[in-house]
Amino acid sequence: MLRFALRCSEREKIEEKKQKKKDKRKKRKKIRTSRINSGIISIICEKKKCDNLKMCQFENEVWSRKSEVRRLKNKVINMKFKFEDLIIWQKAMDFGEEINTIAYKFPSTELYNLSSQIRRAGDSVALNISEGSIGQTNPEFKRFMSDSIRSLAEVVTCLHKAKRRDYISEYEFKKLYETAYNIMNMMIAFRNKIN
Repeated sequence: MLRFALRCSEREKIEEKKQKKKDKRKKRKKIRTSRINSGIISIICEKKKCDNLKMCQFENEVWSRKSEVRRLKNKVINMKFKFEDLIIWQKAMDFGEEINTIAYKFPSTELYNLSSQIRRAGDSVALNISEGSIGQTNPEFKRFMSDSIRSLAEVVTCLHKAKRRDYISEYEFKKLYETAYNIMNMMIAFRNKIN
């Protein structure tokens, strides 16, 4: 009987310890890290309710991270660089893609010569506009615009070379030449308006 009584009291003690551990676990916040689909790691608080009326700082932080992830997932981001609104940048981007397409028609002997040169110059037009527009002083922006105009002139020279070597047709040359001429006039007018 004594042995049975001891066993019962031991069981009760063990049960009490288990209950205390469960209570401690319930009181503590369980934290786990989970990887959200977009690859952002956020810390999620699994505690259902806070004991005090104010939400704890940690839960506020978690909530803001969750909403940020949700915002990223829904693609509500409307951030833009200021050069993206410039028409000359948009036209220069389109022109660069046209030049890139044309350059693929050049023979393989021109791969590292005229083809490479016209591609780099075509890309440089839009790149200089964007580089100059971000956080630069007006004189510096004017300098980048001048570099962009020079790159456009380089593209036109490469187009003349390609036409003379019969890499492009007369129609393609005239079309690209006219586009380059219009973009250059817009760029010069824009550069002159910069104070």
